[in-house]
Amino acid sequence: MRVNHTDNPIKVLGQYLLEGLYPQKKSCAFCGRHWSLSRLSAGLCPICLQAWRQIRADHPICPVCGSFDCGTPCAGPCADMKTLDCIIAAAPYSGVYRQRIMAFKYNGYKSLADPLAYMMSGAWREKEQILLSGSDRAPVLVPVPMHIEKEKARGYNQSRLLAYALSRELGFPVQELLCRPVEGRIQAGLDKRQRQTALDQVFQWARVTSQSGGAAILVDDVVTTSATLESCGKILADNGFDTVWGLTFAGGVGLGAR
Repeated sequence: MRVNHTDNPIKVLGQYLLEGLYPQKKSCAFCGRHWSLSRLSAGLCPICLQAWRQIRADHPICPVCGSFDCGTPCAGPCADMKTLDCIIAAAPYSGVYRQRIMAFKYNGYKSLADPLAYMMSGAWREKEQILLSGSDRAPVLVPVPMHIEKEKARGYNQSRLLAYALSRELGFPVQELLCRPVEGRIQAGLDKRQRQTALDQVFQWARVTSQSGGAAILVDDVVTTSATLESCGKILADNGFDTVWGLTFAGGVGLGAR
């Protein structure tokens, strides 16, 4: 329950009493169970959050490309990463996490931006102290852009929604520094080399001037081969950013990241 502290004190007390007698409930964004609003974090229940944290604790996650169950050597896109310092993925691209990202991306469930970003912020904070060590300036959040016609048809850019939700969680500013004037080929089903070729000249710099140096966090929904993030990262590096990280909700799983 949100309470406006400028309200009349008697009204505020009444609101607390009402909540105590008739607690408001809401379904978890992942499992659908109904919980008291006070038990939910960004729409996620304690059970789902604990299950997610356990997955991150139990599965080997590549510290470079963010792939889950990566093994040794990593089966993910590490070898193709030339610009990005590392990629952080919050959850594996499988099971309920894949279902939710698909609903968010293709089925219009824009409200999932907050719970997805909440988990992404948690994954970022696991490495934040190391990544930002020695830096006196906060990184900027840069969403991966969509072609204007595709965004118009979908009604939103899911990466932009995630970036602004992350900004509310982490306090970092959002800068939409990139654009996608060329629609490009559909990426699903392409291997690493095909994706990289298809993405050549697709993304471009959208700003004439920017801050000199500093760090940027590229925000996207899913990473599999890293081709999209690498293409965007190269543009940021060419325009003055000396450190570029990737942050996504879902990451590849083992050999599936190839």
